[in-house]
Parts: sequence; structure tokens; C-alpha cells
Amino acid sequence: MKNLAGIILMIALLTPTLGAYIWFCCYRWQVKEGVKKQIIAGLDKCELTLVAFARGEAQARVRWEHAGEFEYLGEMYDVVDIEPKGDSTYYWCWRDRAETALNRQLEGLVAKILENSPENEARQKRLSDFYHSLFCVNAPFLRPLASKALWEAHRYFFYPMLIHRPPPVPPPRYH
Repeated sequence: MKNLAGIILMIALLTPTLGAYIWFCCYRWQVKEGVKKQIIAGLDKCELTLVAFARGEAQARVRWEHAGEFEYLGEMYDVVDIEPKGDSTYYWCWRDRAETALNRQLEGLVAKILENSPENEARQKRLSDFYHSLFCVNAPFLRPLASKALWEAHRYFFYPMLIHRPPPVPPPRYH
């Protein structure tokens, strides 16, 4: 029974995250299919962006999704045509603004899930201080006063650090 309750709890906790990720993957697939259809239908050169790299430079400065798509300077590009000239390679690309926006949305979602945003750091510190104030520390000066069993029970209810620790928030001022 405990295993079933644990499984149900895990499913309940993971469903919103997994659902958002699955929605994102489906929408991304739709965007990629739409771009592929546009490329197959033919695009005019004036609609394309020319990105040029020296030989070997593309591997260092570009993150390749696959042979026909890469990310450069935070933007996604779909390769339409490749022209090697001398020591450089010219890529005629479709600048995929929709997929770039989706990737930024995913990064924001992951940052929110992992609580990496700067505005949460102060809140996390206050919460951490609160949890630390709930736990007891060893108070060696009380040990001679009680037996081991009494000491074990007593240390969970007595926290001497609260006496010496300032409150996490200043008290209100009355005028």
C-alpha cells in the first residue's frame, strides 16, 4: 500500500513538469515541420541569412542540432544551402525565430523549476535560516544535568542558538 501511495505521489508531482515538456516537444516538432515545408517549397535568397565561417571555425562557434540546423549566438538557423569558397564556408540559412523563442521559453521554464532565478536567492536564504532554527544543536553544558535518555528527549526541544541569534527580519517600528 505504501508503494502505491509513493507511486501516486510521484506521478502527481511529475505530471505538470512532464506535461509541459511533452507540450513543448510537440509544438517544437510542429514548428520544425512548418519550416521544412517552407524550405522544400523554395525560399527566395533575399529571405535567407548568410552566415560565413572560416574552415573549422563553425565547429567551435556553433552548436549543431543536426546536419541541417544549428544554434549561433543564441539564434536557431536552418541550413538551406552550403557554399564552400576558399578557406571559408558560406551557409545560406533560414533564421528560425519561432524555434529560438521556444528554446528561450524552455530555458525560462527550467530555470523556474530549478529555482535558479536571482529573485529567489533571498527567499531561499530566509527559508534555510528558518529550517536551521528548527533543528537543535548539542548543548554540552546540559549533559551533566540529565541522564542519556532525558538528554536525547531534551535536545529536540531546546535550541540555545536562538538566544544568541538575531531575528532574520528586523522588528516593526512603532511611531
